[in-house]
Amino acid sequence: MVYDPTIYFGVLALLGLMGMLAAWQFRKRFPILASICTPRFLGIGLSDWSLGYYTLITVLGLFLLWWPEYLGAQAFFLLLLTTGAFFLFSLYFAFVQAVTREPGAAWSICGAVLNLLVLIAVYLSVPVADLADFLLTAEASLVVILGFAIAIGVGGAALTNILFFKFLSDFIISKEEYEVLKVIAQVTAVALVAVLMFGLALLYTPAAEPMVAESILLGLLGIALINVLAEVCLNFWIGPAIVKISFDEPHFTLSEDLNAARRLAFALGAVSMVSWFAMMVLITLRDLDLNIQPVMTAYAVFVILAVVISQLIDRSLVNENSDEQDIIQHPE
Repeated sequence: MVYDPTIYFGVLALLGLMGMLAAWQFRKRFPILASICTPRFLGIGLSDWSLGYYTLITVLGLFLLWWPEYLGAQAFFLLLLTTGAFFLFSLYFAFVQAVTREPGAAWSICGAVLNLLVLIAVYLSVPVADLADFLLTAEASLVVILGFAIAIGVGGAALTNILFFKFLSDFIISKEEYEVLKVIAQVTAVALVAVLMFGLALLYTPAAEPMVAESILLGLLGIALINVLAEVCLNFWIGPAIVKISFDEPHFTLSEDLNAARRLAFALGAVSMVSWFAMMVLITLRDLDLNIQPVMTAYAVFVILAVVISQLIDRSLVNENSDEQDIIQHPE
């Protein structure tokens, strides 16, 4: 049987056209919803991202349908990364909108399903052997990109924590300050997706002597998945509530939800910070074939210590400001 990828390119063009028409129809029928109520990523509305993405997919599908010989292994790999990343982000936004019952949740869910079909069509469009050969020749580049993504994540996590404590100088996180933290968190999320995708690519690189040991990659991916859970909780639960938290009030003066949100803001921030530094240490030790169990045990110990310290800092801030209020309210 002769392998013919053109059928998948035709499906890709059709899916892109469907997505482009759906995004355009959404903007036309619900202009206020598209401009205000849909999530924004890096300052751009999700509907705008979708329209641009599906337009690109449509053009690429039609181009490859007529000139399939231009899809080399490198171009296919970039296309696979792009469609995979867009699917992951659309899945996240669909989950958040569905759980919070936001307007337009049904559109987001349909978009995530459509993006999954696009990803499958791209994956099936090129023989697996071609991808394996490309991964083998591009292994060094993949390692560099993985290290760069981890460096961005470490910097983003560190900057987030620094600004978080700076913004706490008045014991309140304002909406403007939260928007700054949100943009940094979105950049960090991009780095996290890159770690997952390039880590998986290196894991499936058929090298006799891999540049990154398999145990290191498994540890990186495991820690990255834990970090994903932390980031989802921070952006899904803590994010909307963070501007309602006044850190100058004792715990008992807040509602139970805000009380828990304040503690989790510190705890999850600590988990994210430790996770990124753990991944940086692992990529530095990439040549060592370590036992994964003690590596993850050490990571768990540091996470627990960081969470405990974060809760002590939270209590210290509350108690310190409560003492200041007592002095103001009851001067000698």
